[in-house]
Amino acid sequence: FGRSVAQRLRVVDSTEQYKLKNNRLRQFEREQKKLNERLVELNTPSKCFGYAKFQHPSDASSAEWRPAIIDRSEQVGTSKRSYKVSYVFSKQIANPAMSDDGLTPGPMYQEELDEDSILPVVSDPKIKDSIRGEHKEFLARAKILKDQGISESEIVRQLNAELKKTWEKARDSEDGDGAALPTQPPTITLADVQEAIRSKDDDATLGTFPAGSTLATLSPTMSPASTR
Repeated sequence: FGRSVAQRLRVVDSTEQYKLKNNRLRQFEREQKKLNERLVELNTPSKCFGYAKFQHPSDASSAEWRPAIIDRSEQVGTSKRSYKVSYVFSKQIANPAMSDDGLTPGPMYQEELDEDSILPVVSDPKIKDSIRGEHKEFLARAKILKDQGISESEIVRQLNAELKKTWEKARDSEDGDGAALPTQPPTITLADVQEAIRSKDDDATLGTFPAGSTLATLSPTMSPASTR
């Protein structure tokens, strides 16, 4: 194009260390990952893909199994749980919820169904796990703390403080060495603590607190050697 000097391009390998320096590269990889994701493969601790039993109110409540995104249940300690579902192709449900004033339609993107009315595609949906994987080592001690007279709300606060401390330590140790930084785990909720306390399977194999944990000293049954 009339240039007297050829245009030079710099080619750099896409390494983990270079990703930390180049925001465009990180954004490009996020976009590529999103394009390669398939809805039918969705299976996370908070959501999964499956089918939900939709009943047509204007057709004698005839049933239709619709593709849907199924949310993790917020109920604990019950034999049957209910799940919020969002239909993939029919965004609006036939029976929209009413708003607070009772006059105008409220959000129409979700409805709550019992466990018999959902069918996750995967055989082992993570939304049905009673304890998240990243919470196991902390919730394994929830019952011990409860037996010591600590309130459930205080247990939630202490466990989340320990969870955050562990994550920050892992983040600081990997920061700057080229490795991908760990994602901050979701916080432990009151429902998680209540589920752990109610559980009859207080299995010691769920893990112990990391070495130097401030919570390790709360249990009289734990020796210093058990935290190493």
